[in-house]
Amino acid sequence: MSGLQKPGSKKSGKNPSQGNSPDIVVNWIQEGLYNGRFVPGQKLVEADLIATLNISRGPVREALKRLHGKGVVKQIPYRGAHIRAFSRKEAADLLIVLEPMTSLMAKLAAEGVAAGMPTKPLAGIQEWIDKFQRGSVNDVTFVGKRQHLYQTLMEIGGNVELPYIMPTALLHLLRLQSFPWLDNEKRQQVIDEYARIIDAVLSGDPGRAARVGKQHVQAAKKRLSALPDEVFPDLRMSE
Repeated sequence: MSGLQKPGSKKSGKNPSQGNSPDIVVNWIQEGLYNGRFVPGQKLVEADLIATLNISRGPVREALKRLHGKGVVKQIPYRGAHIRAFSRKEAADLLIVLEPMTSLMAKLAAEGVAAGMPTKPLAGIQEWIDKFQRGSVNDVTFVGKRQHLYQTLMEIGGNVELPYIMPTALLHLLRLQSFPWLDNEKRQQVIDEYARIIDAVLSGDPGRAARVGKQHVQAAKKRLSALPDEVFPDLRMSE
């Protein structure tokens, strides 16, 4: 499995193995999705995880089972575990679920602003939105920033249950899978949609925030449908 650094190396920082818990492996893999170490479709080799994290086989297997349960990892009989890569239908189904939830997330955030919630966290996001609008949109950097936007909106909205049911991990995987196939024009469209969401939230306008949140996912559906079939590999047929 390429991209893994040995614990204690200069790049990996402190030794990630602070025990023999499946949590170590779960956190290592999830962090790898945010820093570009792992990509959708990549095979996870147990022996590599054991050696890299200095951990025994049992916790590794338990961690992979947990991630499979979350939909982040796909365990394929006789082929091992892979970072999940969505089929076209799975991706479309995820966006169907996300449409009302994204609308609700934006609406709640606008209500929070109207009720006096601090908006400073959104100011930082507005800065990178402006930066991306002026230049190219780097894959890894932008995907990570988008995740931060969703987290910030949910915090401002103040609904303690939404972070548990919002499928942000799956959305992140879909972003990683599809974003490299979007040209700069499409990427700028995404940026503009986020700018409209932020503007509506900062205005404390729940109705407009809900509307532009929904429109963003509807636009994402159109971008998804235009992607080539190569974006959606069938791991069951891979070598």
